[in-house]
Amino acid sequence: MGASSTLSDQTFLIGTNRLLVVIGGISTQTGTRVANEDWRALNLNRFGGLIQERQAILLGSLTTASGTTTANVGSATNIAYYKEAQVLVDVTATGGTASTLTIYVDSRLDGTTYMNIVAGTILTTASRQVITLVKQHADNTATLITGEAGAGTSRDVGWADDLQVRYSVAGTTASFDFRVWLNLIG
Repeated sequence: MGASSTLSDQTFLIGTNRLLVVIGGISTQTGTRVANEDWRALNLNRFGGLIQERQAILLGSLTTASGTTTANVGSATNIAYYKEAQVLVDVTATGGTASTLTIYVDSRLDGTTYMNIVAGTILTTASRQVITLVKQHADNTATLITGEAGAGTSRDVGWADDLQVRYSVAGTTASFDFRVWLNLIG
């Protein structure tokens, strides 16, 4: 009989990045340095393939006061390396006459001032909405940003290191109960 050997977990150093390889494991995480010098966890399957990172953040659970108002739901920072973002809106109750709710997503493209990059469709009843943003675009375009995007409109600009979600309520004694999540995909 010939000599036998077994494979075991190994840690390798590639440049300044530490890589932990688990032989025969279901999945593992490895740290890698991204542009802003933060460490990011990568998930690998048992074949060494990359499993996309997902992170869901509850930005707010709100009941709006009766009347017309605009306010922030919440924001997320240090998210520049994600490739896709989904804003999930769940409206559970409405009130008032001709009540409308519009969700806006903003980013500080210049690092300082929030600019509107997408507006969801106008919601009038208890319903759900998903607003999808994709970081990379297939074409190059010049986009003039003045004011808010129209309802259901997305600007071809991606986002910077943060996203802010706002809402606007209109109507006679309008009120909404709703929750908003930000789902980030690596």
